[in-house]
Amino acid sequence: MVSHFSNPNKPGFKSSPNFNNSQSLKRRLKGTGSGSIQRHFVQRRLHNQYRTYEQYWYHYELWQEGKCIEKSSVYIPKQKLQQIQVMNENKEPVKAILKELGKTV
Repeated sequence: MVSHFSNPNKPGFKSSPNFNNSQSLKRRLKGTGSGSIQRHFVQRRLHNQYRTYEQYWYHYELWQEGKCIEKSSVYIPKQKLQQIQVMNENKEPVKAILKELGKTV
């Protein structure tokens, strides 16, 4: 059986990933931490009624020498949400994202 990755004459051929020194679009560089954006729903009581609000949080882990040295979350203000989403999609280092959110590491 021949894979679609190895046979360019086969319909649906996909070129194999390029494994040079360039940064992958799926992962951060090793040692730059890991993080993700998550949406949470929060209920607040206002004048005897509950209102539901969306909040976005950046959950992250920082690693050093194979050990997790910090695991936490940071609130993302609405004004910075789009910028942080772009940084996360571009796989910027976690420390750069935290700096943009005002957290010192």
